[in-house]
Amino acid sequence: MICEKCGNEAQVILTSQNEQKNIVEKHLFCKDCMGSSADFKRHCERLKKREVSPFPSSSSCATILTVKELPPEQHGWGTVFLDPEMFSLLKVSPGDTVSIEGNRTTVARVHLADPAHWHRGIVGVDDLVRQNAGVQYGDKVTVQRRDTIPATRVVFAPLDTTLGEVDLLMEAALPSLQIIPLATYDVVPVYGIMPPCADPLWFKVTRIEPAEAVMVTESTKVEFEGSRYLSAPR
Repeated sequence: MICEKCGNEAQVILTSQNEQKNIVEKHLFCKDCMGSSADFKRHCERLKKREVSPFPSSSSCATILTVKELPPEQHGWGTVFLDPEMFSLLKVSPGDTVSIEGNRTTVARVHLADPAHWHRGIVGVDDLVRQNAGVQYGDKVTVQRRDTIPATRVVFAPLDTTLGEVDLLMEAALPSLQIIPLATYDVVPVYGIMPPCADPLWFKVTRIEPAEAVMVTESTKVEFEGSRYLSAPR
């Protein structure tokens, strides 16, 4: 991907919607041509003058970064780490959600990277995010702000298709799912399998209602295919 202005490798994507043609346009820039936040606003104004309005409204900027493995102490479920420059560019704060687009698109919580990894054009990802994005370490991905909404219904299917019916303690399974942003076809770990075991079973998200980036909440209808639900002992 090449910068529209200078022809160097592009690292920033400005996404806009051409309402006249009813298409989404992508404008690619390198960091030098995109420049500061003031320069970014100027680019947006130029697009508006061409009768192109920013899209999506919550964020009209994405960036291309190299996937880097996280140190063991930073590994979690569904987390990525960015430097302050990317926080400013993407207009996100720690704890916000971003989309990670590789061979597939997933979503993750964003955190501030260690200063040793600033200004290097990288995004630190945990193994869960890397696998859900369908990439390897060293690959390029597109990162963009992606706000989540509460899910009304999420359906999970066991990743191991040979797995028979399992007993699932719903009260134990839900808390870990409520901290991971979800997109369709994501794979997630599920705890609360009976009898109790340290390792989770892995399930794939097969259906989300509405079909957006979502969070599981207490009001979400959660279904696990091939599972028998149990109540917590009293």
